[in-house]
Amino acid sequence: TAAMAARVKDAGMAVDIDFHFSDTWADEGHQYTPAAWKNMSYSQMRSAMSSYVTHSMNVIKNAGVTPTWVQIGNEENSGICHPIGSVSNPAQMTGLLNAAYDAVKNVFPTAIVMIHLASPQHSSVAAFFKAFSSHGGKWDMNGFSSYGSAGAAAGLVADMKSVSNAYGKPYMQVE
Repeated sequence: TAAMAARVKDAGMAVDIDFHFSDTWADEGHQYTPAAWKNMSYSQMRSAMSSYVTHSMNVIKNAGVTPTWVQIGNEENSGICHPIGSVSNPAQMTGLLNAAYDAVKNVFPTAIVMIHLASPQHSSVAAFFKAFSSHGGKWDMNGFSSYGSAGAAAGLVADMKSVSNAYGKPYMQVE
C-alpha cells in the first residue's frame, strides 16, 4: 500500500487510503472482525484499532506520502468488526471508528477522514449516520459507493447531497 501510495503521489495525484478492517474485502454485507481481533473485548479491540491505524499511517508517512483522504472503513452501512462494532451496538461502533479517526489525525492532522457507505438511497445510510452522530462520531467527509445506471445518477447524487447536508459534511463518490 505504501509503495502504491508513493507511485500515486509521484504521478502528481492525491492519495486516498481505504481501511477495510477485515481479513477479506469489507462491504455492505460483509464486515467480519479480523481473526487476530476475534476474541478481543471491545476495549481491547478499540486499542488494537488505534494501534493498527497509527502503525499503518506511520508506514505511509515514512514512504513520504501524506494522504488527502483516509476512509476509516469500507461500505460500513452495518458497522464494522461485527458483532462488537455493528450498527446495533452504536456506542461501540462509534468508539471503534473514533479510535481510527483519532489515530489518523495524530499522524496526519490535515487528512480528511471519511466515513464510507454504500448505496446512498438505502435506509441503512440514514440509520448509520443517526447512530454514529448521536454517539459522538467524528468524521470530516462522507464517501459513497453507488451502483446504478447513468439514468439513476441524478437521484443518487441527490441522496448523497441530502444525507451530507443533514450532517453538514461535504461528500464525494468514491466507488
